Amino acid sequence: MVLPLFAFTCLYQVDSLSVFPSTISPQKKWGVAHYVAKGKDPDEFESQINSLVNLQTQTPVMVLKGFQGMEHENHGGMSAVYSKDECEAVVIHLGRWEPHELAIVAPHARLQRDILKMVLTDSKNFAMRHRIKPRGPKVVFDVTGAKFNGNKVTLTTIGEVPKTTDDPTTYLSITYSFRNTKSRILMGKPSIRVIPEKYALQWAE
Repeated sequence: MVLPLFAFTCLYQVDSLSVFPSTISPQKKWGVAHYVAKGKDPDEFESQINSLVNLQTQTPVMVLKGFQGMEHENHGGMSAVYSKDECEAVVIHLGRWEPHELAIVAPHARLQRDILKMVLTDSKNFAMRHRIKPRGPKVVFDVTGAKFNGNKVTLTTIGEVPKTTDDPTTYLSITYSFRNTKSRILMGKPSIRVIPEKYALQWAE
């Protein structure tokens, strides 16, 4: 199961819940639903709530912190990929050049571990350390995919300078081990390697 590069911005109605279709788990138990906070102005950004929900009971499980807002068509919306037993998931809030938020969540334990800053920092540091172009302050990394393999999660990132075709593009695969202690999600040190473009983008197909 892989995380796609782009997620549909339209919402799938499940009874009273407006669910992002690309966040529904394979067993159709979990998903991310969008709604407006009670008593709040629907036009206000902070009023837009995205919550992990149990689709079988039609109940919110946990509000995804940092995932506020309803993306418009120029952005990618919301997407998620689940571990085989669906005890963990990677949820991404896609942006125009960089993700707005990226987290590992554990629905049963109601845990969220934000990993966006860690993944982007590890990507940039690897590119700088190994003198991989492009590098420098103008380079931004985007997350294009994720998949679980036991207690490990692998993400692909693309590094490029926005709005230019002169600089090369870097494609990286980053693998972290993780452990869900039921009170928090622990992450190990990354294993990073450069990968060909076709492998980085095949997850988006």
